[in-house]
Amino acid sequence: MNKIRILESWQNSAKIPVLPDYLQEIIRLNFHPDSQEENSAKLEDYLIPRMDQFSHCLESPTFALKHLPSNPREFLAKGNADILRNFFFLFWLQESKTIEFSDDLDFDYWKEDAFVSAYFAMYLARMLLQDHPYDIFFLTYFKDIGILTLSATFPRIYEGINNLPRIKRLEPSEQEKVIGTNPGELSAWILERWGFPGKFVQPLQSGTISKTANLTERIIYFSPFVAEYILKREDVIKYADLENLFKKLFERAAKDFQELLVETLRILPGQAACFGIQKLVDLTIIEVLRDHLNVFDSDLLTYNDLLSEVIKAHKRIVVQERQLKQLKNQLEKSIIKDTVTGLYNHTYLREFLLHKIREASRYDYPLTLILFDLDNFHLFNKEFGYPAGNELLKQLGELVRDNIRQSDILARFGADEFAVVLPYTGLPNSRIVAEKIVNLISRSRFKDSFNYKSHQVTISIGFASILPDQSSVHDEKLIHTVQKALKKSQKAGGNTITQAQA
Repeated sequence: MNKIRILESWQNSAKIPVLPDYLQEIIRLNFHPDSQEENSAKLEDYLIPRMDQFSHCLESPTFALKHLPSNPREFLAKGNADILRNFFFLFWLQESKTIEFSDDLDFDYWKEDAFVSAYFAMYLARMLLQDHPYDIFFLTYFKDIGILTLSATFPRIYEGINNLPRIKRLEPSEQEKVIGTNPGELSAWILERWGFPGKFVQPLQSGTISKTANLTERIIYFSPFVAEYILKREDVIKYADLENLFKKLFERAAKDFQELLVETLRILPGQAACFGIQKLVDLTIIEVLRDHLNVFDSDLLTYNDLLSEVIKAHKRIVVQERQLKQLKNQLEKSIIKDTVTGLYNHTYLREFLLHKIREASRYDYPLTLILFDLDNFHLFNKEFGYPAGNELLKQLGELVRDNIRQSDILARFGADEFAVVLPYTGLPNSRIVAEKIVNLISRSRFKDSFNYKSHQVTISIGFASILPDQSSVHDEKLIHTVQKALKKSQKAGGNTITQAQA
């Protein structure tokens, strides 16, 4: 496919990103500050509260605005039009939920790359004493807007670009082989459609980096390689490769690149926080350069750099400890809790019962085990369905759990079987508890949200109260004894209590 066919398709496409009115007004004021339009008042109404919201970003070392203007007009009058433009274009793209891109596009991934590329490009432009470093920031950030638009309009072409090896995806010449045209020209077309002058977007239109490429074109070309190295997507770029490319493109010493990289890494986390790019907020110099610290002069990393690294490392440890604790709790819950009822499961019951039998034997106190199941539960499931059956089990479990002591344990023992372990409980209190559970359930109505009705059910109970003797009683024997009593209750027709002889 060639550029003409793509642009003809885009000319009337609803999938081309459309700027909101306030951004169009910013472009107009940026490049035609003497023109007058009614929209300016609306622009001020929109921007003033947002300028206050992000004033700490504007006062950062990147922009060094010590005295913030009170309104956009004053901001522009002080020669800060490019800063205002960059800020609100980035905020728009960070927060935008209206731009249509392919589902295959990881938009957050792209924004991180573009953000790092743009900031490095701006600092590189300053080091090289380039005019208008904020323009270079903007062009670097939006240099791939054409490829993003391809993801929505020509998904197969975008898939072809995405299938390139990562290192080749950074080369405009390799992208051109897939698209059929220079991707920079597509991005320039979109920016011109938004209202940017052709002269402003011209640096994007260079398809290759040759000896005739101007300095701005070389900066825009080089910066994505640095972003790839900093973000370490696939670890395809080594520090030595970057340093060699830097020296080749800009004919500067290796130390210049070292200083520039450290300066960029110092500023990125704070600026990322302003724009809500959370992944970059915790970025540290040592993390990025951990394999290459030996090539750096010792005076490049200051005491404040190292202190910042320590503080961030501590914060990460705190966060990771909190996450590990949450994971441990989730894991424990998944191991000991039944997924349907939220009660303890069979495995946990057996461990708890064994522990309590040993404890009761040691301290000579009585212990009761109650087993109960729903009468004719298989017929209930057959008539009303398994979802209704699960809902019934959950409600029944909650009802019993709320009517026993905190020291007692209720667990789901089997399909429709439940177990209650009552420490410090012997006869006659154990029978009182069993009768309470039977009566509680038989007198309750359980909601059925699947069949829009309610049900009354009954249960059968078997129980045994023991004073454990470590030489003669264990959990297997107690469970077996109570199961026999439960079967007697079932054979008696249900809604019955049977005491086992343990």
